[in-house]
Parts: sequence; C-alpha cells; structure tokens
Amino acid sequence: MSRAVRACLWAAIAAALVLMYATGSGILRDRERLAEMTKSLQESRARWEDTAARKEELQEELKALTEELREAKLTLEESTTRAEELKQDIEELKNQAAGRE
Repeated sequence: MSRAVRACLWAAIAAALVLMYATGSGILRDRERLAEMTKSLQESRARWEDTAARKEELQEELKALTEELREAKLTLEESTTRAEELKQDIEELKNQAAGRE
C-alpha cells in the first residue's frame, strides 16, 4: 500500500471519527432535550387535568346554584302572589268590618 493511499485511509478514518463524535453528541443533546420536553409535557398535562377537574367541579356548583336560584325566584313569585291575595283579603275584611259598624 502506498503512502498516499495510507494517508487517505487515515484521513477517512479521522473524518469518520469526527463525524461519529459530532453525531453522537447531537444525539445525546437531543435525548436530554426530549427528556426535558417529556417532563414538561407531563407537568403541563397534570396541570391541565387539574384545571379540567376544577372546571367540572365549578360547573356542577354553578348548576346547583342556578337550580337553587330558579327555585328561589319561583318561591318569591309564589310568595308575592300570595301576599297580594292576603292584602286583598285583609282589605275586604276591613271593608266588611267598617260596613258593620
């Protein structure tokens, strides 16, 4: 084997080693970045699930309060109607009592 061929082979081997090192370090960085992103994704998902659970709780609470409010309005309307009827009854009784005197 001639010196020129041997030198070319050593240069190719050196270039291959440099390429392997560069590629290997890039892979390691990518793995670290992937691990960080996976951890961040898991934390984000946990926060999202917590928020979703809180939202469902609040929606249930809102539904219950809305129902209570609807029932309170209905009761108020019924009470107002009944109060008006009682006022009329009282007025009639007053008129009847005044007529007897």
